[in-house]
Amino acid sequence: HRDLHSFPTRRSSDLLEEQQALIQQLVRSKVLLEKAKAELEKRSGEYEQLAQALREEIATGQVEISELRGRMTLRLKDQILFASGSAAINREGRAALDRVASALRGIRGRTLRVEGYTDNVPVGPSGPYPSNWELSTARAVAVVRYLQERGVDPTLLAAAGYGEFHPVAANDTPENK
Repeated sequence: HRDLHSFPTRRSSDLLEEQQALIQQLVRSKVLLEKAKAELEKRSGEYEQLAQALREEIATGQVEISELRGRMTLRLKDQILFASGSAAINREGRAALDRVASALRGIRGRTLRVEGYTDNVPVGPSGPYPSNWELSTARAVAVVRYLQERGVDPTLLAAAGYGEFHPVAANDTPENK
Protein backbone atom coordinates (compact mmCIF):
# COMPACT_ATOMS: atom_id res chain seq x y z
CA HIS A 1 0.00 0.00 0.00
CA ARG A 2 1.55 3.28 -1.11
CA ASP A 3 0.99 6.70 0.25
CA LEU A 4 -0.57 8.76 -2.57
CA HIS A 5 0.95 11.94 -1.21
CA SER A 6 4.47 10.72 -1.91
CA PHE A 7 4.10 11.40 -5.66
CA PRO A 8 4.73 14.97 -6.79
CA THR A 9 1.56 16.70 -7.86
CA ARG A 10 1.27 19.25 -10.62
CA ARG A 11 -0.45 22.47 -9.95
CA SER A 12 -3.44 23.34 -12.08
CA SER A 13 -1.73 26.59 -13.11
CA ASP A 14 1.18 24.57 -14.58
CA LEU A 15 -1.26 22.40 -16.53
CA LEU A 16 -3.08 25.48 -17.79
CA GLU A 17 0.20 27.04 -19.00
CA GLU A 18 1.13 23.83 -20.81
CA GLN A 19 -2.27 23.66 -22.47
CA GLN A 20 -2.06 27.31 -23.54
CA ALA A 21 1.41 26.75 -24.99
CA LEU A 22 0.12 23.72 -26.89
CA ILE A 23 -2.83 25.70 -28.23
CA GLN A 24 -0.51 28.47 -29.41
CA GLN A 25 1.71 25.91 -31.13
CA LEU A 26 -1.32 24.37 -32.85
CA VAL A 27 -2.51 27.80 -34.00
CA ARG A 28 0.95 28.56 -35.45
CA SER A 29 0.97 25.18 -37.20
CA LYS A 30 -2.49 25.83 -38.64
CA VAL A 31 -1.39 29.23 -39.98
CA LEU A 32 1.71 27.68 -41.59
CA LEU A 33 -0.39 24.92 -43.16
CA GLU A 34 -2.87 27.47 -44.51
CA LYS A 35 0.00 29.49 -46.04
CA ALA A 36 1.49 26.36 -47.61
CA LYS A 37 -1.92 25.37 -48.99
CA ALA A 38 -2.44 28.85 -50.46
CA GLU A 39 1.02 28.74 -52.06
CA LEU A 40 0.32 25.30 -53.56
CA GLU A 41 -3.02 26.50 -54.91
CA LYS A 42 -1.33 29.58 -56.38
CA ARG A 43 1.35 27.47 -58.05
CA SER A 44 -1.24 25.02 -59.31
CA GLY A 45 -3.20 27.94 -60.73
CA GLU A 46 -0.07 29.28 -62.44
CA TYR A 47 0.58 25.83 -63.88
CA GLU A 48 -2.99 25.59 -65.22
CA GLN A 49 -2.79 29.13 -66.61
CA LEU A 50 0.49 28.38 -68.38
CA ALA A 51 -0.78 25.04 -69.70
CA GLN A 52 -3.93 26.72 -71.02
CA ALA A 53 -1.99 29.57 -72.66
CA LEU A 54 0.31 27.07 -74.41
CA ARG A 55 -2.23 24.35 -75.17
CA GLU A 56 -1.63 24.48 -78.94
CA GLU A 57 2.14 24.21 -78.55
CA ILE A 58 1.70 21.36 -76.07
CA ALA A 59 -0.70 19.56 -78.42
CA THR A 60 1.73 19.80 -81.35
CA GLY A 61 4.64 18.60 -79.21
CA GLN A 62 6.62 21.85 -79.46
CA VAL A 63 6.35 22.43 -75.71
CA GLU A 64 6.29 20.09 -72.72
CA ILE A 65 5.17 21.33 -69.32
CA SER A 66 5.42 19.56 -65.98
CA GLU A 67 5.38 20.31 -62.28
CA LEU A 68 7.27 18.43 -59.59
CA ARG A 69 7.76 19.43 -55.95
CA GLY A 70 6.59 22.97 -56.61
CA ARG A 71 8.99 23.46 -59.51
CA MET A 72 7.40 24.09 -62.87
CA THR A 73 9.35 23.01 -65.94
CA LEU A 74 8.62 24.24 -69.42
CA ARG A 75 10.66 22.50 -72.10
CA LEU A 76 10.81 23.71 -75.70
CA LYS A 77 12.11 21.31 -78.29
CA ASP A 78 15.53 22.60 -79.31
CA GLN A 79 14.88 22.03 -83.00
CA ILE A 80 12.17 24.69 -82.96
CA LEU A 81 14.59 27.16 -81.37
CA PHE A 82 18.06 26.63 -82.84
CA ALA A 83 19.85 25.17 -85.80
CA SER A 84 22.63 22.74 -84.97
CA GLY A 85 25.66 24.54 -83.55
CA SER A 86 23.82 27.88 -83.42
CA ALA A 87 22.52 30.16 -80.67
CA ALA A 88 20.40 32.25 -83.05
CA ILE A 89 16.70 31.73 -82.34
CA ASN A 90 14.93 30.76 -85.56
CA ARG A 91 11.53 32.01 -86.80
CA GLU A 92 9.56 29.07 -85.41
CA GLY A 93 11.33 29.45 -82.08
CA ARG A 94 10.55 33.17 -81.90
CA ALA A 95 6.86 32.46 -82.51
CA ALA A 96 6.81 29.85 -79.70
CA LEU A 97 8.75 32.14 -77.35
CA ASP A 98 6.31 34.98 -78.06
CA ARG A 99 3.51 32.81 -76.67
CA VAL A 100 5.69 31.68 -73.74
CA ALA A 101 6.58 35.30 -72.93
CA SER A 102 2.92 36.28 -73.03
CA ALA A 103 2.11 33.49 -70.56
CA LEU A 104 5.07 34.33 -68.29
CA ARG A 105 4.44 38.08 -68.04
CA GLY A 106 1.96 37.54 -65.21
CA ILE A 107 4.28 35.39 -63.10
CA ARG A 108 5.58 37.07 -59.94
CA GLY A 109 7.89 35.96 -57.15
CA ARG A 110 9.55 33.10 -59.00
CA THR A 111 12.93 32.73 -60.59
CA LEU A 112 12.61 31.80 -64.24
CA ARG A 113 15.79 29.89 -65.03
CA VAL A 114 16.42 29.27 -68.70
CA GLU A 115 18.64 26.24 -69.17
CA GLY A 116 20.62 25.65 -72.34
CA TYR A 117 21.75 22.21 -73.49
CA THR A 118 23.61 20.70 -76.41
CA ASP A 119 24.22 17.23 -77.73
CA ASN A 120 27.66 15.64 -77.47
CA VAL A 121 28.77 16.53 -80.98
CA PRO A 122 31.86 18.75 -80.69
CA VAL A 123 31.45 22.26 -82.06
CA GLY A 124 33.43 23.04 -85.19
CA PRO A 125 36.87 24.59 -84.73
CA SER A 126 35.99 27.50 -87.03
CA GLY A 127 32.74 28.39 -85.23
CA PRO A 128 32.20 31.13 -82.66
CA TYR A 129 31.96 28.74 -79.71
CA PRO A 130 35.05 26.95 -78.38
CA SER A 131 32.95 24.18 -76.81
CA ASN A 132 29.41 23.02 -76.09
CA TRP A 133 29.61 24.86 -72.74
CA GLU A 134 29.72 28.21 -74.50
CA LEU A 135 27.08 27.18 -77.03
CA SER A 136 24.61 26.02 -74.36
CA THR A 137 25.16 29.17 -72.32
CA ALA A 138 24.77 31.38 -75.39
CA ARG A 139 21.47 29.62 -76.17
CA ALA A 140 20.18 30.21 -72.65
CA VAL A 141 21.20 33.88 -72.76
CA ALA A 142 19.59 34.32 -76.19
CA VAL A 143 16.28 33.03 -74.81
CA VAL A 144 16.56 35.19 -71.66
CA ARG A 145 17.19 38.30 -73.74
CA TYR A 146 14.31 37.45 -76.07
CA LEU A 147 11.91 36.97 -73.13
CA GLN A 148 13.07 40.27 -71.63
CA GLU A 149 12.45 42.04 -74.96
CA ARG A 150 8.93 40.58 -74.91
CA GLY A 151 8.12 42.04 -71.50
CA VAL A 152 9.12 39.33 -69.02
CA ASP A 153 10.52 40.96 -65.87
CA PRO A 154 14.33 40.66 -66.16
CA THR A 155 14.75 40.56 -62.38
CA LEU A 156 13.09 37.13 -62.48
CA LEU A 157 15.26 35.74 -65.28
CA ALA A 158 18.43 33.67 -65.00
CA ALA A 159 20.44 31.73 -67.58
CA ALA A 160 22.38 28.48 -67.16
CA GLY A 161 24.34 26.39 -69.65
CA TYR A 162 24.78 22.65 -69.18
CA GLY A 163 26.58 21.81 -72.39
CA GLU A 164 26.54 18.12 -73.18
CA PHE A 165 26.99 17.02 -69.57
CA HIS A 166 23.36 16.96 -68.40
CA PRO A 167 21.63 15.51 -71.44
CA VAL A 168 17.85 15.62 -71.57
CA ALA A 169 18.04 12.49 -73.73
CA ALA A 170 20.71 9.89 -74.38
CA ASN A 171 23.06 10.93 -77.17
CA ASP A 172 22.79 7.50 -78.78
CA THR A 173 20.67 8.25 -81.87
CA PRO A 174 20.34 11.18 -84.28
CA GLU A 175 16.77 11.79 -83.00
CA ASN A 176 17.91 11.97 -79.37
CA LYS A 177 20.75 14.30 -80.25
